[in-house]
Amino acid sequence: MRACSTPMAASFTCKSFDRLKESVQIIQWAREMSDDIDKIEYLSPNPIYLSKSDVFYIAERISKQLSYPSTKNILSVVNKLGGYISYIDFWKSERHTGSLVVERNGKFRILVPKHTSMQRDRFTIAHELGHYFLHYMMKLTPAERSNVAFQADRYEGGRVEWEANWFAAAFLMPEKEFRTVYKKSGSNFFSIASHFHVSTRAAITRAKSLEIQ
Repeated sequence: MRACSTPMAASFTCKSFDRLKESVQIIQWAREMSDDIDKIEYLSPNPIYLSKSDVFYIAERISKQLSYPSTKNILSVVNKLGGYISYIDFWKSERHTGSLVVERNGKFRILVPKHTSMQRDRFTIAHELGHYFLHYMMKLTPAERSNVAFQADRYEGGRVEWEANWFAAAFLMPEKEFRTVYKKSGSNFFSIASHFHVSTRAAITRAKSLEIQ
């Protein structure tokens, strides 16, 4: 095979050199695409203004439909919905500010801190699913969802965060099951938290919201 008339002729054939150039072009294209993604403007969540009891009801129905109460597998739920989890170091990342990011094609990712416990991660993921269902799927029309990208920032505050917390609590700890476990445990919150794979603080807050403590 004829050698290329380039400084690299001693190491590459023409065909090999062309492949190298093609690879470089692909890498450059990928970098340009990454830059374009950074320029996308993301829509922030707005409150859906449902009552707490309504959010509880919706969360429990969705949880049951996705078979979460029987499996307690939150990662499987995300996969079933077509999303994925990314574990990142929020302290070092200036690029990622959102905990939930939904692209224009509908695919979504949930960003979870690397340094937190599994119990905390479970609630975080359920909280972001609250944003996904309440503030993206239910709040936006199909036409809006097809034309915009959506991002729930980790430093958001106000009612949107309350609604996502209500959703997470009911999704992870359905009322009927919670009351049963609460009674059997003798109101032992360590036991309750262990059953639902959440923190004791989350279990106590759920009991207060159900007015059984």
